[in-house]
Amino acid sequence: MTDRNDLPEERDLPASRLHARRKHLLSEIGKDTDRRPFYRRPLVIRAAAAVAVVVIVLAVLSVVDVFGPNGPSLVEKAQAALVVPGDVVLHFKTSGFQDDGDGTTAEWSDETWQLGASPEVWRRVELSTGAPILETAHTADGTTQVYDAEANTIYQTPGGLAIPDGPEYFRAEVTKLLDSGTAKEDGHVDFEGRDAVRIVSDDGSQTYIVDAKTGEPLQWQTKGTMGGVTLRITYDKLPATEANSALAELAKQHPGAAVDTDPQHYQDAIGRLAPKG
Repeated sequence: MTDRNDLPEERDLPASRLHARRKHLLSEIGKDTDRRPFYRRPLVIRAAAAVAVVVIVLAVLSVVDVFGPNGPSLVEKAQAALVVPGDVVLHFKTSGFQDDGDGTTAEWSDETWQLGASPEVWRRVELSTGAPILETAHTADGTTQVYDAEANTIYQTPGGLAIPDGPEYFRAEVTKLLDSGTAKEDGHVDFEGRDAVRIVSDDGSQTYIVDAKTGEPLQWQTKGTMGGVTLRITYDKLPATEANSALAELAKQHPGAAVDTDPQHYQDAIGRLAPKG
């Protein structure tokens, strides 16, 4: 993880500017306006029912020929690697670097633990330059939480967003590439000592690097008319042991924290800890 002090160009930027840097829409790379951020803060609260996870359909027949008719399809491996069984804890981490194309850059780290294929129970830790650590969670009973380390308090409110943006949006965008029928293999590369394969979009704006044997995601890179984004991916499916399952629960990670159920106190905490933008 990059130390915040290593990024002098962002030292004086307000949190709103830092948040705005992420508004490079990965699925619409060529557009310069109205971009949806890949990593929106998940707890800009809106009333919403729990949303079931989108089941990934392995519709790979249209792209098998891109990689040749012989042997296993790399697309099949990459698609299968994204599927999350119900009996695991998904550990999803990204280390991101964004070049805005105007001489400024941003770095961040997001880490999510999600119980099984249903994204209703999760905990997320976000670290951005110039912003406090934001640690949030959603529980099985529909409660949304945020942890204030300074007060050692978990603030919570009923409802809220039941899906963390990171894993779900990442899967959706990569699946679009793999199902496009125009993605192509672009050779083997050494990725931190691992044999990996590059999969690129037809226009070269998206590059997906996966493990050559397993199809496991390693890096996702996009570029447009104004810079681009590179995400180093960790996508681990951990056994659903008691210890691993506890990683997805905020209260179990901070057992000595006070719990405040006042909805207004929760909103106040979000105002202090989440970036504006």
